[in-house]
Amino acid sequence: MIKKQKAFLLLLFFVFTNSKAQNIAIGDDFPVGKITIKFSENTSIRKVAVEPSPITSQSSSKEETPSQNENSASFIFMSDLLDPPQNLPPPSPSSDSISLEQLKDGLASFNKMIVDFEINPIKTFSAQSDETLTKLRKDAERNSNKRIDDLNLFYDIYYDEKVLYKDVKALVQSLGEIEIIDAVEPSAPPSELLPPTTPNFESNQTYLPKPVFGSLTEDAVGATAAWKIPGGAGAGVKIIDIEYNWNPSHEDYPTLFYNSGNFLDQDFDGNHGDAVVGILAAKRNGIGVTGISYDAQIGIMSTNASGSFNIAQSILLSVQLLDPGDIILIEQQSLLPEEAQNSSCRPIPSFGPVEWNSAIFSAIETAVGNDIIVVEAGGNGGLDLDHPALMGKFDRNTRDSGAILVGASTAPFTINFNGAPVIRRSPACYTPHGDRIDSHARASGVTSLGYGSLYDGGSGALYTDRFGGTSSASPIVTASAAAIQGMLKAAGRPILKPAEIRQLLTSTGLPQTRGFERYIATNPDIMKAAKALDLIDVNLTPLYYLLLLEENL
Repeated sequence: MIKKQKAFLLLLFFVFTNSKAQNIAIGDDFPVGKITIKFSENTSIRKVAVEPSPITSQSSSKEETPSQNENSASFIFMSDLLDPPQNLPPPSPSSDSISLEQLKDGLASFNKMIVDFEINPIKTFSAQSDETLTKLRKDAERNSNKRIDDLNLFYDIYYDEKVLYKDVKALVQSLGEIEIIDAVEPSAPPSELLPPTTPNFESNQTYLPKPVFGSLTEDAVGATAAWKIPGGAGAGVKIIDIEYNWNPSHEDYPTLFYNSGNFLDQDFDGNHGDAVVGILAAKRNGIGVTGISYDAQIGIMSTNASGSFNIAQSILLSVQLLDPGDIILIEQQSLLPEEAQNSSCRPIPSFGPVEWNSAIFSAIETAVGNDIIVVEAGGNGGLDLDHPALMGKFDRNTRDSGAILVGASTAPFTINFNGAPVIRRSPACYTPHGDRIDSHARASGVTSLGYGSLYDGGSGALYTDRFGGTSSASPIVTASAAAIQGMLKAAGRPILKPAEIRQLLTSTGLPQTRGFERYIATNPDIMKAAKALDLIDVNLTPLYYLLLLEENL
C-alpha cells in the first residue's frame, strides 16, 4: 500500500503514443508515486493470475492491492482476442484495432517487462467490475454522443518508497515503445502546497447576498434572494466533495448522506474540506456560517477512498452514489508544464486542472455522460490553458470533458502579491485562464468553516475569513448550480443536464471587470439564471434586493 500521503496530487506529464513520445522536460530528480498505463482500444486486455510455476495455462481471479511486493511472476496480461474466457467464443476484432500479430507481440513484450522490472500493474478502476465499467462507459457514450475510452484498459504501477524519475526512466521509455500501449503517464505522489493567500481579509459572507448597488464591486451570487424561492437552497440535490480532510463533528456541519472514510493525513491543511463544505451547505442554525445550498445533501469522498491516492477512481465511486442532475465537486489540482504560466504572482508552482491526466479526464467524461454535473477547480498556478505547451488538452473543440472548469477572481479592496490594488471580478494573479474556463468566483477573504482565523471555539467550532484560491471559487459555483437545480425540482420542472447548466451559468453570470486578456468567464448569478428559466417573474432591480435585505434574509 502507499504510505502516508499528504495534500494535492502532483502530476508529471510524459505521454507516449505508439512509440512516439511527447516528453515535457522535467528533471531526473522529480518524485514519482505511480505510473498510469492506457492500453490501446479494442484490445480486450486483462490481468489474470497464474499458478506459481513456469506453466501458465491455468488462470484464476485474484484480489489486487497496490503493492510492488507481490511475486511478479504470479500473474500475466492476456487478451480475450487471443485467449477468450472458458466456454466463450473470442470477440471479433473491430476494423480499427491492431492486428492479432501485433497484439501477441505487444503482450509478450509487456509480460517480459513485468518480470524484468518487477512491476505489478493494478487496474485503475479496480473498485468496479468489468461489466459495471463497460455499462457506465456505454451509458455515457449513448447520452453524450461521443466516444469515451475503455475504462477497463487503465492500469497503475505504484511505488511505496521514494522514487525519482531517473529511477523509472528506462521503464517509462520501454513502455512507450510497446505498440499496444497508447499512453504512459508518470505521476508524482501527493505533496504539500501552500494555497495562495492575500493580506486583506473579509469577516463575513459577502459572497452570499446580492449587493443593493450593482457595480464593479458586485460579486455575490444572490443566495439570500434565492432562499426565498422554493428549492433555492438546493433541496433535493446531492453533492459529493472529492478531496480530503474533513471534521464532520464540527458544530455547523450538515448531515452527510455519504462518508467514504480513508482520509489523508490531517497534519497538512487539515481543514480544507471543512471550508469547502461550509461554503456548500453549512447549517442555517443561527450560529457560525450558512452554506449557499444549505438544503442540499452532502457526501464526502476521499481521494484515498479506494485504498490508494486515485482521483479517477473516486470520481467513478461518486457516480454510483448519485442520480442524474446531482453534482461532483473535484477539489484537487495537478502540476502542469510551467511554460504555460502567465502570472503576476510571486513564484508559484504551475498547478492546473486534474483532467490533464487521461484517466481522470475519462472518469469525468463518464460522469458527465451519465448526466452528473462535474465542477472542477482550475488550480492555483496562473496557467494560460490556451498555451501551446499544454498540447491542446484544454481546447474544448477537440477535448472537452464536460466539466465546469472554475477560475479565481479577487475580492474588493484586496492587495495583489505585487502590491497593486484590485477589484472584484478581475482575475486573481494565480487563476487559470483561457477559453476553457466556464465560471469564476470569489477567491480570497472567504468566510467559512475551519482553521480558526476568525473564531476558535475548539476543534468543533473553528471559523475562517481567509479561505481562497480556486478552492473557494469552486464550491461557490457548485452551490449556485445546486440552487438552480433545486428550484427546478421544487417547480416540478425537468432538471438541467451538465452541458445546459454549464452554459446557463456562463451566459447569465456577471462578467469579469478587468484583465480581459486573462479570460475567466463569468461569476454565477443565481437570480439571473432563475429568471432566464422563467422560475421567477420579477424585475431584478437594486430596490428588489433592498426589500429582501430589509426582511433580514
